[in-house]
Amino acid sequence: LKMKEGTMGVEDSEKEFDPNNPSWLHKENFLCAFTEPNLMASFKSDYEIKYDEEGVPLRLFTLFDREEYNKSEDSTGIKPILGPIDLNTDEGRGQLSSFFVTLKQERDASDNPQKLFCATQSYSRKHTFQFGNTSSGVKNNNGDTRTVHIVNEATVRAVEDAINNGVDESDRIKLNGMRFRPNIIVDGLEPWKEFDFIGKTLKVVKTTASNVDNDNQQSAHMTLRVLSRTVRCEGIGIDPTDPERKKLNIPQLLSKHFPEHGPYLGVYAVIESAGDNIMSVGDYMNVVLDDS
Repeated sequence: LKMKEGTMGVEDSEKEFDPNNPSWLHKENFLCAFTEPNLMASFKSDYEIKYDEEGVPLRLFTLFDREEYNKSEDSTGIKPILGPIDLNTDEGRGQLSSFFVTLKQERDASDNPQKLFCATQSYSRKHTFQFGNTSSGVKNNNGDTRTVHIVNEATVRAVEDAINNGVDESDRIKLNGMRFRPNIIVDGLEPWKEFDFIGKTLKVVKTTASNVDNDNQQSAHMTLRVLSRTVRCEGIGIDPTDPERKKLNIPQLLSKHFPEHGPYLGVYAVIESAGDNIMSVGDYMNVVLDDS
């Protein structure tokens, strides 16, 4: 959480967030791709949850220099520039905020750097809060702000084709699905078909195509309920996998080439049931039909 420039001090920002009773805050309050797209694109991060012997989660965060990461053929040998640090601890959160305060001070050559602090919900085993790009969970899921973002690769390809229509091959702009900050990328759908899933439940089917139409498997399925479309902002103007590429005004391009959809791409969903398995690359999704 960062101080809003010219509007409040860091003490007020800290008071604005109550870890014992957290509420959703707009992304303008944060150091993120929306407020600092170039800076955020210069890093590659890893986030992993492990559990100690007492079952308490360790939220391990590691930060790498993206340029060095992209050049390496073996990512396991890359030395991180920060971490791993445990974001479940005051020490870990302090290390993260100090890292970016120092970085911004050096970059901006400021004697009075913007102050930062890490805001997090007080630990409880019933965790219903996360900072996210959207308030969809607040409005559509009884205040549970935990959402996942689903992007349809076919939609990304349709947008890429539209913005490159009539453009010489050498000048074509390549769009990567990761630009749209997904948690899950799906393929095999028609472009924009994901919008038809709003209000519906998706069931994750494991591993093989032959299982897609088989509802008699022994293991329980992960299910997700789709909440709403994703409105896009200028934060996705920079491709995180290649920050040197030309910056694009994605909301403007979406509205220009697909006015029937406006500045929307992707959908938000909530996990209703985790099932017996972890979602993996190559899994399939079925739309669950209403009993009625």
